[in-house]
Amino acid sequence: MNLSFYRLHRCLQQHNLRSVIPKSRLTYAATSRAFSSDSDNEQRKQVVVLGTGWSSLYFVKNLDLTKFDLTVVSPRNYFTFTPLLPKLSAGKITPVTCTEPFAAYMQKHKRGNFKFVHARCLDVRPDEHSVDCVSVRDAERKLSLPYDYLVVAVGAESNTFSIPGVEENAYFLKEVEHAESIYQKIVSNFEEASLPSTSDDDKRRLLHMIIVGGGPTGVETTGEVALLFNKYMARTFPSLARFAKVTIVEGGQRLLATFGAGNSKFTDRVLRKNNVNVMLGKQVCAVGKDDCTVRDVVTGETERLQCGLVVWASGLKPSDVVLQIQKHFEEQNNPRALLVDQYLALRGSTDRSIFALGDCCKVTPDKLADSIDDVVKSIGNMDINTLLRSRKELGKRFPQMASNKLNTSDRAFKELCKKVKRSSGTDREKLLEIMEHIDKNYAAPFPTAQNAKQESLYLAEAFNREFTASDSRAFNEEWKGSLASIGGRNVVGHFPYFQLNGGIITLILWLVVYIRMFSSNKMRLSYIADAVIQKFCGRHIISKQSENNKR
Repeated sequence: MNLSFYRLHRCLQQHNLRSVIPKSRLTYAATSRAFSSDSDNEQRKQVVVLGTGWSSLYFVKNLDLTKFDLTVVSPRNYFTFTPLLPKLSAGKITPVTCTEPFAAYMQKHKRGNFKFVHARCLDVRPDEHSVDCVSVRDAERKLSLPYDYLVVAVGAESNTFSIPGVEENAYFLKEVEHAESIYQKIVSNFEEASLPSTSDDDKRRLLHMIIVGGGPTGVETTGEVALLFNKYMARTFPSLARFAKVTIVEGGQRLLATFGAGNSKFTDRVLRKNNVNVMLGKQVCAVGKDDCTVRDVVTGETERLQCGLVVWASGLKPSDVVLQIQKHFEEQNNPRALLVDQYLALRGSTDRSIFALGDCCKVTPDKLADSIDDVVKSIGNMDINTLLRSRKELGKRFPQMASNKLNTSDRAFKELCKKVKRSSGTDREKLLEIMEHIDKNYAAPFPTAQNAKQESLYLAEAFNREFTASDSRAFNEEWKGSLASIGGRNVVGHFPYFQLNGGIITLILWLVVYIRMFSSNKMRLSYIADAVIQKFCGRHIISKQSENNKR
């Protein structure tokens, strides 16, 4: 887009001189929200995407570039296949396997109106329709990029919950660099422990690794590291095998809380069998240079654990750019994420020019209770039963009415409906009470790669059809199941109607699903090559001293 013309149009608009611009050029200016079907370059809207994660990859991959000029801005010039980071942290795969150069990938698959800007977004100017950025390589080099539509897909950062010592002493697992640093730290600790001058107490400390967080990332990392310790490190450093120990700390009463109870029990059993110290009902309250303090959530008693490495895989917090964006909108009052409506448009963006995807946002659909008049007009009366019978149609606009969000067969909900019907209020008051209950119990999509992909496909489709479909459905994720590799050939699966725990079928299913999810054949071939090399040659256990930094 011609930046000088863009700014001229903004200036003219502010002074109500819009009429001096030929009508044919108005569609070129970012203030016009309506799409133009003209294929001329000047008629294409400028779409700016922040980030190169799951959401960004699938959005730009499915965006029709005959209708848009696309610019992707990110300080990271590659896509990371995050589910493989636990394996990378244990040396099972190489960085090439879980990364994809973003610009090269897009030029190969989406030739045409695509640009990649290797920069960090500092702020967004909604009134001017521009983003302020700074070059990754030169902090003095700042730039401003105009947009017609902005898609924020910057992900989230690890949340330390202000626990003392976490930021300074723990290792995070959100990036490829983090995983590489963890593996290098493990190898370095084993090499230090192998020195003749190292005492037995120091060996136990150095070779004790603590993983904080019992979710999929924490559990998968624990399983992979336990395999690394028990098999490969024991083979390379046989005299140190008896000192090596892995501990996983989880504040809840079971691992993989988002999976089925059967999955959790199987995972707990497998990890303990692999000599993992599983600590449930414990919270980390401090992380030191050589120790980690945990507190029992019930009794409050604390215990200090000597360790050589702490991996933090617990919780998410918004990035700096998300916090900056929130300052521009009164509606953005959630401290954890950007609030978007059921169409993934940013709350507060009155011209609907800003959207958000993935871990950086939270879906907050319009409330039924606030739209009671429209709903009554749609269903024809104020009867509660009519409301529930119409949920399929209403679900197109209100995802809280969808079958995967509202279980009308639930006993508690049935009792509530009976209680409300027997109450002495008016029909409107009764209907309003049920609506408020439905609104309150809506659960936003979890921040997972699966949901990020679905959001991206949904928004790309909306862009491609130019937001013109009168029957546009609100976004509502479809949970297809979850898989977790817990070390070696052990995999657990949680699906809508069944669970899988271990076995060759689950392993094959995991391989098929993830290999299909890989963004390119390069990643698929690299994963297979890593597996073959490891099978016949073992793991590549070397220490790169220059990489022993966690940041």
